[in-house]
Amino acid sequence: MITMESVFATEYTWPNRQHTSNFYQVVGHVFPFLLLIPARVSKVRWATTIAARIYTALTCMTILVLPLFHAQPKLAPIYNPVTHMVPPPFPLLLIAPAIAIDVLMLVWGRKLVAVGGWRGMLWDWLLALAIGLVFIGITLPLQWHFSKFLLSPGAENWFFAGNRVWPYYSRMGPWTLEFWDLAKEAATVKGIAIAVLLSIIAARLGLWCGRWMLKVRR
Repeated sequence: MITMESVFATEYTWPNRQHTSNFYQVVGHVFPFLLLIPARVSKVRWATTIAARIYTALTCMTILVLPLFHAQPKLAPIYNPVTHMVPPPFPLLLIAPAIAIDVLMLVWGRKLVAVGGWRGMLWDWLLALAIGLVFIGITLPLQWHFSKFLLSPGAENWFFAGNRVWPYYSRMGPWTLEFWDLAKEAATVKGIAIAVLLSIIAARLGLWCGRWMLKVRR
């Protein structure tokens, strides 16, 4: 589910957009929800980290495998004459916030599963508050600096894919190595605060969904 959702969100998560508030708002309202379900439901320790690792491995596998297949565009307009299937951008660094979520769940979250009623709701809100702050607090500096690398010549290789991710209908130019929409959507304190709020709400929904799934399983 994390991998599929990352594909759906690709339009908003290009490395070129990772200096905008919109990027952090998108990842904040999507991924904490999905990461917290295995954290609450699974009996496996470090379940969230495992889920993030699977997402990373699947995406890296497509980056490595797709370019091995010959492909020729046949639908005009063709501005970028690729000769192979085009890989996706490098995956988001979800492993780092996933580890932090697992630590919070191991120390705090698993003890709250048995707490019901209004006390359980209150503690889940406090846990969601901590997870939302931690998720954006870790994701922001990581993706901010890592996106600079992905737009640099250092990422132009078979593993990071760099400037090799553009489809045949893209007019190649300097814009592919630049950050987009900084004039109107550059990351601001207000924009990041909204991202934190969305992350907290997403975390709360993930905790609720996990608690509901535990009741269904029982």
